[in-house]
Amino acid sequence: MARPKQNLLLAKLPTKDRGRLLPDLEHVHLELGQPAYKSDKEQSHVYFLTDRREFQRSGQALQQSLLRYTQALLTQMAQTAVCNRHRHRPAILPLAAADP
Repeated sequence: MARPKQNLLLAKLPTKDRGRLLPDLEHVHLELGQPAYKSDKEQSHVYFLTDRREFQRSGQALQQSLLRYTQALLTQMAQTAVCNRHRHRPAILPLAAADP
């Protein structure tokens, strides 16, 4: 029996939309280490985690990846800003005296 309200993403869906999905949902149990997908096979299902411990376990790897991506992006932005600052220095012109 599917339990869509145990998944936070599904629980946030409007009742009408969740109701449309409910007939196609089924609860499955995956053993620790059991792959949800195989890279050489066509993906035919989507898995929505319902166990908070599973989410935390899989979420740690995702969090690390996102942190590495964010760090790389911020580093790239900082390098771009420094390069732009040194390459495109506007000329500073002295103020001209007002014409009499």
